[in-house]
Amino acid sequence: MKQLCVLLLLLGCAGEDVENNMAAVTGDWTITWTIENESIVGLIHLNDDYTGNIKVNNAKPSYVLQGDYDIDIIWEREENRMKLTRTDNEFELDHIILFQSDTAMSLLLFNEIQILMHRLE
Repeated sequence: MKQLCVLLLLLGCAGEDVENNMAAVTGDWTITWTIENESIVGLIHLNDDYTGNIKVNNAKPSYVLQGDYDIDIIWEREENRMKLTRTDNEFELDHIILFQSDTAMSLLLFNEIQILMHRLE
C-alpha cells in the first residue's frame, strides 16, 4: 500500500492573501518524500502563474519508486493546504502544510508520507 501511495504521488502528481501565498512558495526547491525508512529526493519548480514541474532521478534500488520522472503540474495554495495536479492526467494530490518558512516547508500526504522542501538559492 505504501508503495502505491508514493507511486501515485509521482505518477498522479499547494490565513495569508493569495499574493503572499504565491511569493512564499514560488521558485526552486529540493523535495524529499519519506515513508518509513526510505526517502526519495527530487526537485520541484513552482511558477508564479501556478504551473510547475517535478523532477526525480531515482537511480538507487527502491521498492517505492524505480526510474526517473519529469512531471508538469498546476499548483494551488489555500491556508494550510497545497494541491498539486498533474497536467497530463489531472490527478490531484492534496497536501497538508505542517510548517512553512521562507526557506523550508514540511507537508503531509495521506497522513503517512512526510514531505520536506528546501528552497534552492
